[in-house]
Amino acid sequence: MKYLERLNHNLRTFIIYANHPVETRYYDHENHIFFESIFWWIKETINFLKEYKCNIIVKLHPSELLDKSILNRDKLDVLISKEFKKLNNLIIINDANFDTYALFKIYNSCNIIYDSDIGLELILNNQNFISCGYTMYKHLKIGINPENKQKYFYEIEKNLKSRIESINLTEKKL
Repeated sequence: MKYLERLNHNLRTFIIYANHPVETRYYDHENHIFFESIFWWIKETINFLKEYKCNIIVKLHPSELLDKSILNRDKLDVLISKEFKKLNNLIIINDANFDTYALFKIYNSCNIIYDSDIGLELILNNQNFISCGYTMYKHLKIGINPENKQKYFYEIEKNLKSRIESINLTEKKL
């Protein structure tokens, strides 16, 4: 996994699971609780994290990478790369064939989602997440679902300062 070779395993890793930026549900601004768009969410989150010593991974949604209809605009990886070209601790995974579940195994990580099914998959794999969108499963009270942008960044900062237990729960029992 060429992307993960750059990880500094002594640092906390924040994994941002990007949604497809032109997904139709985002035309309903009810889903944009704290940020104007997927790009602004990622940009502001990276801007916040870059002040700390940590790994930052942005995993692009495979459908964006395979979507031929959006060739007339820059994809998220291009926009993020332009914005943060000098950020050495940023890893952008822009490979549609990359195994997303490999990210679940990164020790000492914090998962950040916008509004995605990946949150449920994380929970089913004994992982927690911080969400800043209106997920369809928010009513189940799973994950960390802050009420506003300030609390969103507070939860990220709290994760920065704690030793997270992101080891798979089945491994903990051994």
